[in-house]
Amino acid sequence: KSARCFVARRQRAAFAGWAECWAYRRDTRRKLGRLLKQMQRRDVAAAVRAWVEFVEEAGFQRRRLATAVKKLTSRFLAGAWRTWAEEVHENKAHNHILQKALQKLTNQMVVGYFNTWLESVQEEREMRSKCQGLFNRILNSSLSGAFNEWRESVNEARWEAGAMQR
Repeated sequence: KSARCFVARRQRAAFAGWAECWAYRRDTRRKLGRLLKQMQRRDVAAAVRAWVEFVEEAGFQRRRLATAVKKLTSRFLAGAWRTWAEEVHENKAHNHILQKALQKLTNQMVVGYFNTWLESVQEEREMRSKCQGLFNRILNSSLSGAFNEWRESVNEARWEAGAMQR
């Protein structure tokens, strides 16, 4: 009877250890999930902010260029510039070509920054996946150790119970 009590105590202690490891793993997974979501939101927000800053900077540069053109027009080449501007307005084809070239240049810059943003999002996804795999391996290794310890204690208790009965 005392051997059974001893075996039962060891089994309860081993099971309690296993249950504690399981609870720790569950809590750690929840915390890691929250952390990963927070990191993802932060990275996406940073990428969007960078894109918005780029768009604002492009607008600022366009306004700056327009200001420089106005100064150039009024100071140095007022007459020649006005003549050229009048011809451009008269010739819609030239105006269309210039508009298209400016649009292509702007679009190329925006596409470049957008592609950079996409790459950073993909890199973040890969990093999150790698981190998740690492965390799972760490958690699984700690749980498997606790489970093996419990299993060994059960086997040992069974052996001792069998030896006591003999």
